[in-house]
Amino acid sequence: MNWMKFDLASNESYLSELLKFVDFYEMSPKMLEDMVSVEPLIRNLRGTDCSFHDALVQRAKTTETSLISLGGNNSLTKVTKLDLQTKQWSSLPDLPVGRLSAAAVVINDVLYHLAGDLQIDGKVTNIVYRMKLKEKVLKWEKVASMNVERYVFGAAVINGVIFVLGGTDENNKSVSTGEYYVVPLNKWIQLKPMKVAR
Repeated sequence: MNWMKFDLASNESYLSELLKFVDFYEMSPKMLEDMVSVEPLIRNLRGTDCSFHDALVQRAKTTETSLISLGGNNSLTKVTKLDLQTKQWSSLPDLPVGRLSAAAVVINDVLYHLAGDLQIDGKVTNIVYRMKLKEKVLKWEKVASMNVERYVFGAAVINGVIFVLGGTDENNKSVSTGEYYVVPLNKWIQLKPMKVAR
């Protein structure tokens, strides 16, 4: 915006086009709410092709305000939540099975804890548990297990689907397999193996 304001008379006509290349979803909620949504040059674009304004403010207001820590070394079963507003930690129900190098993701206020190393004779698992974070009584429940046992792997959510890729098997070998979880079906579906194990 500083560049735009430096020579506003010459640059203002380019603002709408320029903003198409700005990834506002990578900005922190605080920046979106405190700086972007109140910037007069952006506010004046409302009703044009920059209709992203309302979406930006909505994202800032609905972004999660907590961080959850679970599992870890020595198969910890403890689960704690940090409230990012108050900076206070609180306890959540313990994991049914502690695991090292597992992964966790959240979809629609449901926390999933995926696979990992049980630290029992090198045993790697494919079990998956979930906890519905908006329920009055929080509890873990087992859902469909993954097709492949793994730990130290990548996990991400894309369009409400959990994807897991790569990782290490019980023989301490990197794997090239991947799979995805369809929530309504409670089913893991294997992907075509990656070209490189990782």
